[in-house]
Formats: sequence, C-alpha cells, structure tokens
Amino acid sequence: MVIFSQKKTEKEICTRFLLDQINIYHTFFNPQNTLAILDKLDIDSEKPSEEEIARLFGYEEAYLAGELGAWQRTKPKVWALFDEPSSSPPAKVISAISVFFICVSVLSFCLKTHPDLRVASPTLAPLNSSNMTIWLDTTLWQDDGQPHAAFFYIELVCNVWFTIELLVRSVVSRLYKHLMNR
Repeated sequence: MVIFSQKKTEKEICTRFLLDQINIYHTFFNPQNTLAILDKLDIDSEKPSEEEIARLFGYEEAYLAGELGAWQRTKPKVWALFDEPSSSPPAKVISAISVFFICVSVLSFCLKTHPDLRVASPTLAPLNSSNMTIWLDTTLWQDDGQPHAAFFYIELVCNVWFTIELLVRSVVSRLYKHLMNR
C-alpha cells in the first residue's frame, strides 16, 4: 500500500511538471502573442511617394521648390536597390548576390581548415659531406598548415563584393548627410 501511494505521488509530480512546462511554453511562445506583435509592425506593401522619399533623405525643401539635382534623385533609388529587396527585381538580384557571397565566404572559411584540403609541400633536408652542405629533396610531404591557394582568391572576391556593398551603402545612407555636416 505504501509503494502504491509513492508511485501515485511520483506520477502526480511528473504530471504537474509537464503541465507547468506546457504553461511556460504557452506563456512565451503563444502564437496569438506573436501574431499581435507582427500586426504592430509597420510593414508597407506600397511604395512611398517622391515627397516621402525626399523627406526621408532631407531633400524636402528642394523637392517642394522643384530644385532636385541628379544625385538627389538617384540616391534614394540606389539606397532602395541595396537596402530594400522588395523594391524592384534588380534589388532582389543584389540581395541574392549578397546572400550568395555570405554563404560562399562562410563555407570557404570552414573548408580551408579541413585537413584534406591543405596543400602539402616537399621538405628539403641538408646532407653534410666533408666541407659542403647539399640540400636534397627528401620527397617526404608534410602538411605545412597552408590552405589551398584557391581559398585566398575566393575570399578575395567575397571581400571585394562586401567592400563595394559597404561603400555604396555608406554613400547613399540617409545618415551620411547628417554625419558630413557635423
């Protein structure tokens, strides 16, 4: 009888623990809460007007006066191209290219540390005879810890893309004007 009551108590404890875990899950991972948060986000599906764009970039006075220069008309378009993938098909292509280079860069970084992708090099051993030292190729190949040269070029191309993207984003940034005026 005592054994039966202990088992029942253990079963109750397990059930209570499981119910507590379910309550915690519903408290933090409630789909209704998540949907409510997503509804609060300001997700615009329509493109902003030229006046709104001019206001965002600080060109509102020039826009209202009709005095926008070529750079002032081009800058928001380039910004949208790099920063808003949903703005146009070319923006989606640039976004896909950026993701591609990120994946290639990470994959290259991981693969160049793999021992099978290292380049072996011959070792030269000195052979001392009477008064002269002769270097002989011992034909023993050892891992010198150097990754294949192709990884250097892969990373170079990725870094060139990242640098170009960073420079373009910096030049067309909405904050660039404010930073340069200080």
